[in-house]
Amino acid sequence: MKLDNLRSVGLVHAALAQTPAVLGHIFTVNCKPLTIQRADPILFPGLISPHVHSVVGGTAFALAETNEQARAANATTCDKTLDNSNYWQPQLYHQRLDGRFELVEMQGIAAYYIDRACDYVPGRQNCNDAPHGRAPPAGLRMIVGNPHLRTYDASNPEQRAISHICLGSGFSHDTPHLPSERCERLRAETYFPSCWDGISLDSPNHKSHMAFPSIGDYNTGVCPPSHPKAILSVFLEFFYDTAAVKNFNRWVWAMGDPTGYGLHGDFINGWTDQQALERAMDTCTGPLGVDDARCSLNVGPNGPGQPSPRWPEVEPPKEEVGLGGPLERLPGDNPVTGAAEGGGKPATYGFCVLHETTTTQQASHLVTHSLASELPPFTALSYVWGDSADTVTASWSGNTVSMTRNLSAILQCLTSSSASEPMLLVWIDALCINQADLGERAEQSQAHGPDLLPRGSLDVLSHVCQYPSTRGQLSALPSWVPDWTATVDETFHHYYSERTRRMALSDGSMGLEAEWQRLGDGRVSTKAMIIGHIKTTALGIPDFKS
Repeated sequence: MKLDNLRSVGLVHAALAQTPAVLGHIFTVNCKPLTIQRADPILFPGLISPHVHSVVGGTAFALAETNEQARAANATTCDKTLDNSNYWQPQLYHQRLDGRFELVEMQGIAAYYIDRACDYVPGRQNCNDAPHGRAPPAGLRMIVGNPHLRTYDASNPEQRAISHICLGSGFSHDTPHLPSERCERLRAETYFPSCWDGISLDSPNHKSHMAFPSIGDYNTGVCPPSHPKAILSVFLEFFYDTAAVKNFNRWVWAMGDPTGYGLHGDFINGWTDQQALERAMDTCTGPLGVDDARCSLNVGPNGPGQPSPRWPEVEPPKEEVGLGGPLERLPGDNPVTGAAEGGGKPATYGFCVLHETTTTQQASHLVTHSLASELPPFTALSYVWGDSADTVTASWSGNTVSMTRNLSAILQCLTSSSASEPMLLVWIDALCINQADLGERAEQSQAHGPDLLPRGSLDVLSHVCQYPSTRGQLSALPSWVPDWTATVDETFHHYYSERTRRMALSDGSMGLEAEWQRLGDGRVSTKAMIIGHIKTTALGIPDFKS
């Protein structure tokens, strides 16, 4: 699939308005995936890399690949058959609500070669009328970005050179961090430095032989005296298929980065014809682009080729990286460090999903907790049964979200409760379901009976917005519930019974816990979930406004 007509081309052309001499000087290499493995022949030659990378380009890629081996590759996944270079970024994963990590498919990349920097000349203030940059020299190896970063410094040009684009129906949003909204596709972008010291093809830290322009910005301008030679900028866009990812605040890069600030890119120059690459700016950037018959990158009778997936010549390390299904840990056992941008603040308050079981011993291991940052994009944000069309708009942690009127009222009740008087919830597992998932809705209805589902907001609110009673203590709690006293309030109508019954906990000192207790009334029975320690000071719902 051709990626030449993407938004970045428009941005590149717009930014070149100040340099008419090089307007349009851009060509694109499109590549399909080659391999996903823990290899990084630049930073960890011959060794297993600490984290997984997604790699495209020449089939010679291996743990200890040299530039000479790259040029001698048997084939490439890219459409420009002269390009045996390798381009790679960390692999993207999605952390599921059960804690496991599933690999997100990388569909392919666009590698742009752009003429936007110019040589250092004393007194030069811009690149107007300056000769275009030289091609990346044969043997060049370089990296951009820092996998250990979890914070953002907008004054650092290297950090500005890293970005994420959330692509949806009719929109594209650019952020330095991983997006905090649902995306049909995610584009991870890395812009390599364009100024070379003119001597070294690599350096001990794999960065110091390269630099960003000193006059201009990270992606355009005059090179500094220390790195006076301008080369064509290499700009990578990796495309990930994120349409199926519902929990959009749970993306994580392979090094355990949920922020996105640690995104980085690597490049090994493997072009097989350096002279053809040098001529490309003059022959492949006219009105016809790479389709021009004079384009030096076109070899063979059919003009530009087509990107195609291939297998590396050297077998990758034998390790499961997620291609076979979700993983318990990120490969390399990288812990997730840092907090996703736009997510809720960690707190003891959480939403819960209960699973069908027959014993309380099993139930204690099947309760999963979800904070606000982990909520999937329901038709409306709701973990109580209600009409998803009956929605209101509310502010959640500074973000505007849509939720059912039920949930809005519940959250308002919780945030306005007295901190000195614990608020306790009785939550039924049948209510904690994705109401946008008709299959799940039908399954819950079948398991509990259609008459067991509450029909309106008032039924729900009358049970969750109440303080615990001290009457009617209930005995025989399961042993895994630590020192809690349950009560039954005989004056309250229970969802599932014609009799009057309510269940709550009177001690909120143990943090968020959950318990299932079968409530029989002679006609039906169900399972109730008990949540304790719901206090204004521990809600994790800052600035809630309905």
